[in-house]
Parts: sequence; structure tokens; C-alpha cells
Amino acid sequence: MAWYQPSFLFSNDNDEAFSSTTHRNWMEFPWQPNEDDEIESITTVNPVTIPPVTSSTEETKTSNFFNIFTNFLPSSKNEKLKVKPRVKNRRVNYDDYQLWRLSTKTKEESKVLEDYKISDKGMNVHWMKGPSTRGFTDVVVSPEYVESFKDFLDDNDIQFDVKIRDLQHAVEYENPRLTKRDQIELEVMNGHPLTWYRYHHYRDIHSYLDYLKRKYPEFVELIQLGWSFEGRPLTVVKVSYPYDDSNNISRPFRNFFIKPGIFIQSGLEAHEWLSIASATYILNNLIMNINSNDTLGETIRGADWYVMPVLNPDGYEYSMNYDRLWQKTRSKHSQSSDFWSSLFNWFSTPENRTEECFGVDVNRNFEYNWMKRDASNEICSDFYGGPEHSSEPEVKLLSKFLMEKDKNIEMFISLTGYGQKITFPSDHLSQDKFDEIKDVARAGVKMATKTLPNNELKFSVEGKRKVAGTIDQFAMHKAKIKFSYAIETRDDSYDKFFVQGSSIEKKAKEMFDVIYGMISFLKIL
Repeated sequence: MAWYQPSFLFSNDNDEAFSSTTHRNWMEFPWQPNEDDEIESITTVNPVTIPPVTSSTEETKTSNFFNIFTNFLPSSKNEKLKVKPRVKNRRVNYDDYQLWRLSTKTKEESKVLEDYKISDKGMNVHWMKGPSTRGFTDVVVSPEYVESFKDFLDDNDIQFDVKIRDLQHAVEYENPRLTKRDQIELEVMNGHPLTWYRYHHYRDIHSYLDYLKRKYPEFVELIQLGWSFEGRPLTVVKVSYPYDDSNNISRPFRNFFIKPGIFIQSGLEAHEWLSIASATYILNNLIMNINSNDTLGETIRGADWYVMPVLNPDGYEYSMNYDRLWQKTRSKHSQSSDFWSSLFNWFSTPENRTEECFGVDVNRNFEYNWMKRDASNEICSDFYGGPEHSSEPEVKLLSKFLMEKDKNIEMFISLTGYGQKITFPSDHLSQDKFDEIKDVARAGVKMATKTLPNNELKFSVEGKRKVAGTIDQFAMHKAKIKFSYAIETRDDSYDKFFVQGSSIEKKAKEMFDVIYGMISFLKIL
């Protein structure tokens, strides 16, 4: 699916362009598959390179433009606006795909896997985690590639264990569907469609953000950074308690006092649904407890909280609708800058076109140390770093926001996939600074563990070296945010990455408790 919202219809300089009414209209634009739509299913597809299927007939570029433009004009019958994709995508079926956990005991074994990962052959498997000697190395293997990949591992004396034998089974049980009646009843009862027992489309998430703005205007501000490649709004929610006499700040000085800022981001990689659900849960907890007369309420009121639930909305929607393992953006970049190749693709029929690959790995596209390690120049790779740093609008707009010093952001937290780990950039740090950052993370784990029976939260805390183009490195070294972390959710289920909706609230609460513990220990408030 590739739909585009023309930038000339909206202006970033006009606050009216970002009103809640605009968003309510926008939520009708993206097309989502439903039970009545014809969607093809395939059983064996390389999960890394899955181009959209082009229709047998293609309209000219000019008529396409006018079709897109007219779709945004209001109907005389006041009908709901709805944009159907010009190109029909295929929903990927992962029958008989397997999830393997590899055992890398030495740095040499890890290096072998790292080189294989960014090679052409490495594109035949989907890398969920790692390679790492201290953590998990999980890969998804297609039925056609099982024997070949097994031979590679045997040749290098690398052991593996099959964790999931049929990936499609795990995918189908991950997110139970709601009937339309249930959806309507839910929205009527709560005022918004969001829950924390299933995963939701981006339109539901944004509807919830609009609800918060309407319901709690004194605490909530929606900050529009701009638009994604396919035209979806990139929204940061600011939660801030207004000053009053209880703040113990003299009225003449309130305009000069800036609270410390805490920035929480999720949805970096499109397939990390749990991180997105956790971010909305944390946002809800912040607002529900902001007036509490306890330590938690005091902590929330003492800071400006910035929460960006979905950094990569285009990829997230594609992951929900078509390919569960999709992780990149949905932008289009040319592998070759050759003029005649581009011209041939422009005028050729769909049958004669070269295969297109989409998207850039967001967490390898940030400016700091871009493309210096563990990134690919191959446009079809899951780890493609982009034609240049900050090539993606999502990366460019968030980078600009983090660089603005008036936010006084003291801590940056990126919620990411499973792994039971808190990491932070450790290059160019003194030992004292390294210890300080690590102690803060350990305090968060310790506080969260107190809320669980039998001390069952077993998180590791470690520094990351030799990483390149990542968001946490950019936050620390370019935006000069003192504390920058990536928090990986707990891995305690059979389905590993594919956490069922019934477990969302439990795991999201753990993330909230960890963050609360880190802030409380830091005592910056």
C-alpha cells in the first residue's frame, strides 16, 4: 500500500492545519483490508524482499496525480473520504517458516554471523535479534532455505535450537480480531478505540491521541513534527502539569523556569508492535496519575514528558496489513543513479520493470556514525542505511526536534523489541559517566522488580559499542542528551517476538515501572 497526502494541502506554519478535525478526516483516508477485500495469499516468500504486486494495467503518471488530488476533495454528498491503493499488495503467509535461536559463544562466531547478516546470502533469512555473544541471536528461516542455512551453521560449528516450527501459527494467535460491533461499543464506552489487550492500527492510536487532547487540554499538547513518506502525521504528545501555587515557584519567575524533559519513543522498527502498545500504555498512566497525591504524581508533575508512540507509521501499517516481519519504512530509493535506467523504469510496463525494493532501516539512518558498521548498502536488505543519513522524513523531523535546546530533554528512552535488556551508547564515555548511566538503568530494573512476585524481572544492563546510525547514539552524541537508553521488553513466552495481546498490559506495566524507577533514582526533578 502506498498512498500519499500532498504536502501542498497542508502547511506546517499554520496551526489550523493540525487541528483535531484534520486528524479525524485523515483517519478516513488510509485504506485498510477487511473481510470483503480480495487479498492474495502466498506461502513461500522471502520475508526481506517483498515488492508490492503491480496491477496488470497502469494509468499514466498524469492521471495518477489527478486521481490522488481529487480523492482529497470533499464530496458533495458529504461521504466519507477513502483512498484505495492503486497497487494491490500481497499478504505474506509464513506457513512452515521457523524461528531459530543461534548459540554464539565466541567473538569469532559472532563475527561470522555479522558478516553473513549483511551479505547477499544473509538476505535469505530474517534477523530478529543479534548476532550477539551476550544476548539472543534469533532468525526466521523459510522452508526453502532450511537445509542451506543449516549447512552454513554446521560448517562454522554454530549450534541452534528451533523455537517456533510454524511461524504463521504464532502470527494468527498474536492479535485476535474485533468485530465491528465490538469496535463501536468500545469507542462509545471509552471515547476512543484503543485497548491494551490487542494491537491497533495507526488510525486508532491517533484517534486516542486526539481524545487525550480533547479530554485533558490542560495537560496534553499534540506536537506535529510533519508527515511520513506516505503522508501520515508524525505526532509527539507532550504531557505537562501547569504551574500553580503548589509548585513553590514565585509567579514572576515561572516563565524562566524550564522543567527537565523526558522523551519516550517507540515504533522505530515497524514490526515491534509491543513497543508501540507499551508507549500508549505509559502515556495513559502518566495522564491518569498526574494528579495523584503520592511520589508517582510528584514525579510526573515535575517533568515535561514527550511521548512519540509511532516513529515509523508507514512501516507499522504495512506490517499490520501485509507482512508481519516488515521493519523498514516504505519510502522509495533508487539503487542506481543511472539516468537511462530510471527513464526505462518510468515508461516501461509493469511486466518489464526491474524489481522494486522499499524502505530504509530507521535505526541505521541517523546521522551519528552513519553507515560505519552493521549496515548494508543493498537497497533490498532489511538493514539498508539509506542513500544518505536522515534520508527518511521520519528521521529528519525527529532529529530536528531533539536538537532544539528549549525542550531541556534530560533523558531519551527508545522502547524496542524483546531481549530483556537495557542498553546505552558507551563509546566516548569516561568511566565515571559510564557508571552513572549504568547505575540509573539498574535502579529502574530494581524498582520494577519489587512490583513483581518472586523477583521475576531479569533484565541485563550493558553499554553498546561500535554501533552506527542508531537513534540512542544520535540522542546522546548529537542532541547532547545526557542519558540515552534503549529498553528491550521481557522475553518469557513461547512465542518470543510474537507476544499475544493478552500479555500487553503486563509487559507494558513493567516498562512503566522501569522508567519510573530510573527517573526516581536520577533525582533530576
